[in-house]
Amino acid sequence: TLGGAVERFEANNYYPKAQQLQARAEETSESVFFVNFSDPEQVLSFYDIDVEHLHTEGSSACTEADHVRVGSAMSGDNAGQRTGTIFVMDNINATCGKAEIATGHLSGKKYMSYGTYAWRVRFAYAPEEEEEAEEEEGGPSPEALVANAMSCVSLYTSRKLHQEFAACTRASHPGEITLNYWHGDGIREWSRVPLRPDANSSFTDLKLEWTPERMRYFLNGVLAWERKNGTDGKGLPQEDMNQRLILRPTNSTYAGRACAMALATMSYTPLPSPSGSVTEIPTSNGSLLVLVLGIAFALLFFGTLVFCVQRRRRVDDHAATIIPQECEEECGEELEEDDPMVEMGQLAT
Repeated sequence: TLGGAVERFEANNYYPKAQQLQARAEETSESVFFVNFSDPEQVLSFYDIDVEHLHTEGSSACTEADHVRVGSAMSGDNAGQRTGTIFVMDNINATCGKAEIATGHLSGKKYMSYGTYAWRVRFAYAPEEEEEAEEEEGGPSPEALVANAMSCVSLYTSRKLHQEFAACTRASHPGEITLNYWHGDGIREWSRVPLRPDANSSFTDLKLEWTPERMRYFLNGVLAWERKNGTDGKGLPQEDMNQRLILRPTNSTYAGRACAMALATMSYTPLPSPSGSVTEIPTSNGSLLVLVLGIAFALLFFGTLVFCVQRRRRVDDHAATIIPQECEEECGEELEEDDPMVEMGQLAT
């Protein structure tokens, strides 16, 4: 839970921003889902570790559980914490058939809809030991080592139509990111924008605001792309989607060096659900108090009246009947002079 996560973050001095998120949730009464990728319990409660054949855009790889490393030490600028979850892509233990590449992949367990999503992620990069080795040998740059790598943070569904949001980088072009969405089978809108600092060396704060009216992508707090629903006759995704956190090759041939993707945190603040109807209520406290007291008095009066009527109906002509004092006071004006109950003198005194 968010409260438990905040306690752990405070104890370890990992991620003070969690406290800010909690304060915001309490202030706005919004629900906030928060995952720290250094905590295996949080990760496994929110994501499935995929083990399957991953075939995308002509590339082939095996997603393997041992290539998702939760609680691993992280590096890179702007990490904000010491440990997180790291995906590794290499040619070790690819078990799904003829694919020679193995990698890590997480899928969200929950379908989620409109709201604000935020991730802190270091997109595809060469692990530091690989960078150092190549630099010492005077070999190719770290970008060249992982030129076959693409990493994406996405929301995805294909239950009705293919609808998706995806922010993707290629390790060979770390200074740019492609922001995409699909709002129907094969219908894609996209924008390629600069990314500073670059994706390979630093963590990126990626945020997506998604409402029925518009979507907005932010990179490190700066608005990078905005589209309104219906712009140029083109819609936005509308279906509930689940998260896909992806490190994959761009083709099926192993480039000869491992690469990685690191995840620090994720948060999701749902957009408040629209109510079915809106009822106008008095704005002044005095008017509201009068209304409440009036309703309470009416309920009390009719309740007492019904009680008296029911008691009177049970009167037996051959038995003494006692009407409570409170009924006499509340219902006395309802008893006429010629009422047999009055003539018999059977009202309680």
